[in-house]
Amino acid sequence: MEADLANTLIEQGILGLWCMFMIFLYHQGNKRAEKLEEKRDADRKDADERLDLMISKMDVIISRMDALTDKFEEKAQEDKMRQYVREAARGRVKTETKIG
Repeated sequence: MEADLANTLIEQGILGLWCMFMIFLYHQGNKRAEKLEEKRDADRKDADERLDLMISKMDVIISRMDALTDKFEEKAQEDKMRQYVREAARGRVKTETKIG
């Protein structure tokens, strides 16, 4: 009877240790999962910040390109007007030399 009692206590002790070990592994898995999730969240925030920075830089670049394009278009219009004025002046000179 004492041997049976001792064996039963040993079996229960081993089962108890096994259960404690499984609970420990479960908690370790949860901790690992939480750390991974926190790292993913931090990576997402970092990626969002980088994207926001890139978007703001692209906005600056686009606004500068728009300004340069506007200046280029203004310059092209001015050059076209100068060309028209020159052509008109040449036409006048040719007309005056033919008449005179």
